[in-house]
Amino acid sequence: MDKKFFTLADLAKLTSSKVVGDAEYKINNVADLEAAGNSDASFLANPNYDKAMRSSSAGVVFVSPSVALISGRNFLIAKDPSRAFQTTFESLFGE
Repeated sequence: MDKKFFTLADLAKLTSSKVVGDAEYKINNVADLEAAGNSDASFLANPNYDKAMRSSSAGVVFVSPSVALISGRNFLIAKDPSRAFQTTFESLFGE
């Protein structure tokens, strides 16, 4: 079975988020900030993990509108980053 993937534009539409970065970038997995690789989506819901987000290799990070973004990285800005991440997980691995 082929692995599902979404572009950031797909994920933005799915999660009512705004893309900052490459809208055509492809994601096919999810992971926490520390474990994420370049094809993973992750999220920052707690500002205590800002340092982990800055050093993460995640292909995209769901963040709230108040988070300071890093130039050259992909972000999906969502009102509820945790819920947007959960929706992404369900869409990738649900039936």
